[in-house]
Amino acid sequence: ENVPSARARNIRNKAWGTSVDVEPASWPGRVVDRGDPTDPGDSAPVLPDKRDTRFMDAVLSQLYNAPALKQAGKGGMLRVLDLSESNLMDAQIPRLADAIGQAVGLEVLSLRANRLSYASMEDLAGGLSRNDSITSLDISQNNVSREGADFLSTALSTRHNLTALDVSCNLLSDRGCLAILQALCTVRGAPIKRLSLSENGVSDYTCAGLSTLLDEAKHIEYLDVSRSKFHPAGIKVISDELLTAMSLRHLSLAHVPLGADGVAPLAKSLQKNVTLRTLDLYGCYIGDAGATHLARALGANKALQRLDVGTNAIHADGCNMLSDAVSSNTTLTALRMWGNELRLGVQRLQGMMLKNDRITDLDITGCLGPEDVVFTIKALVRKNRNAHVERSQASRTVEGLQDKVRGLEQELADAKTALAKTPKNTNNWMANALNA
Repeated sequence: ENVPSARARNIRNKAWGTSVDVEPASWPGRVVDRGDPTDPGDSAPVLPDKRDTRFMDAVLSQLYNAPALKQAGKGGMLRVLDLSESNLMDAQIPRLADAIGQAVGLEVLSLRANRLSYASMEDLAGGLSRNDSITSLDISQNNVSREGADFLSTALSTRHNLTALDVSCNLLSDRGCLAILQALCTVRGAPIKRLSLSENGVSDYTCAGLSTLLDEAKHIEYLDVSRSKFHPAGIKVISDELLTAMSLRHLSLAHVPLGADGVAPLAKSLQKNVTLRTLDLYGCYIGDAGATHLARALGANKALQRLDVGTNAIHADGCNMLSDAVSSNTTLTALRMWGNELRLGVQRLQGMMLKNDRITDLDITGCLGPEDVVFTIKALVRKNRNAHVERSQASRTVEGLQDKVRGLEQELADAKTALAKTPKNTNNWMANALNA
C-alpha cells in the first residue's frame, strides 16, 4: 500500500494473471486489449524497439502509408499500435495525431503511461475524429485533466465503433468523467463494452452518469471504477443498476471506501442479479458486518463466479459466514480473501472446501491461520483444480464426438433425400444398404 497506487494495482493484476487459473482470462485485468504479439496477422510490419531513436519515425511512416497499402490491396497495415511507456510528451502529439487520422485499418491504440496532459488532447481528439477504424483506446496513467476530457468527449461522441476505453489514473475528476460518459451515451447504440474510470478522483456526482451509461449501453461487459470516492448514496445508485444491467459481467470497486453500509445495497442487488460474473471488492473496509451481507447474497445468487474480498478487515466471524454460504453455492469458482486476519476462521474454510468441489482458486495468503489447516486447504484447491481440468478435457472430447455424430447424421439424411429423388427400380441395392 506504500507504493504508488497505479503501480500497486498493476503488481496485483500481474500476480493474479500468473496464478494457475482454469480459465486464462478469469480475472480481467486491462480494459484495452493491445493485441497478441504472437499473432502477426496479415504480415504485420516489424517496428524498431521503443528505445531506438528511429522508432517514432517508423511508426509515422507506417501510419501515413496505410491508405496506399489499402488501395493497392496489400497487407502489412498496422492494426495494433502500442506506444505505452514511450515517454511521449505533448509536443510530439500533433504530428502523431495527424498520422492517426490517416491510418486506415488501425484498430488498437495504446498511449498508456506517458507524459500527456490536456494540452495535447485537442490534437489527439482531432486525429481520432478523422479515424473510423479504432475500436480500442488506452490513455491511462497520464496527466489528462478535465479540460482534456472535454476535447476527448468531442471525438468520442462520433465514435460509432469504439468498444474499449481506458482513461484510468488521470486527473479527470467528476466533470471530466461525466463529459466522457455523456459522449459515450450520445453515440447511437452505445457500443462501448469495456470501460475503466479508475483512480480519477470521482465522487457520487459521477454515479448518475454511470447509471445513464448502464441504461443506454446494452453491450457493456466490464466496468472499473476502483479507487473512487463513492459514499453509500452513490453506491446505491450503482447497485440499483445491477438489477437491470443485463450485459455487465465484471465490476471492480476495489479501494472504494464502502464500509458495511455501502456494501449492504450492493449485496441486496446481488441476490437478484443473474449476469455478473466477477466482483472485485478488494480493500473496501467492509468488515465482518459487510461479509455477512455478502454471505446472504451468495446464498441466493446463481451467477457470480469470482469474488475478491481481500484486505477488508474480515475476521473469524465474517469468514465463517462466507464459508457457510459458499459451501452451498453452485457457481462460485474463485474466492480471494488474502490480507484478512481470519485466524481460526480458516478451519471453517477447510470444511467449505470439503463440501464444495467447484472452488479452484482460493487465496488466503497472510490470513494468519494454523499452518496444518492452510496446507490442507491448498491441497484441496489443487485437487479441485486438477479435477476441473480433467472434466473440461472430457467435456471437449464429448463435444467433438457429438459434432462428428451430427455430421454423420446429416450425411445420412442427405443420402436418403437423394435416394428418394431417384427411380426405385435402379437403386434397390442402395435402398437395402441404407436400410441396413
